Amino acid sequence: MDGKRIPCNDAVGPGQLCLTNPDVLKLVTSNVLSRIRSDPGQLCYGVSQNDNCNYCECEKCSAVDAEEESTAGTMVRFVNAIAEAVEMILRGEIPDGKTQLGILRAKLWMEMRA
Repeated sequence: MDGKRIPCNDAVGPGQLCLTNPDVLKLVTSNVLSRIRSDPGQLCYGVSQNDNCNYCECEKCSAVDAEEESTAGTMVRFVNAIAEAVEMILRGEIPDGKTQLGILRAKLWMEMRA
């Protein structure tokens, strides 16, 4: 924010993650996969920003938000990237045709089946 990195202390901030940082994407994707594997009976796993308006303003995040004409642009692309990675990784791990995983992807529900 204003050229300074603000740490994320908890669910309300004060900062936000840099959603265009590939290391952040890898870490959050890994955490989502861990949650899914530890509780596979759930149909939805949430990924969201902290509850504040201190969005990352780095050059890459600002460019995405400008292109999408919304500060939600980085979040939508970030969640879509996680959904794509999870879908690719878990497709081979689903044990039977009855298991479903719902992924909220840009406000659309997708179902994966073995």
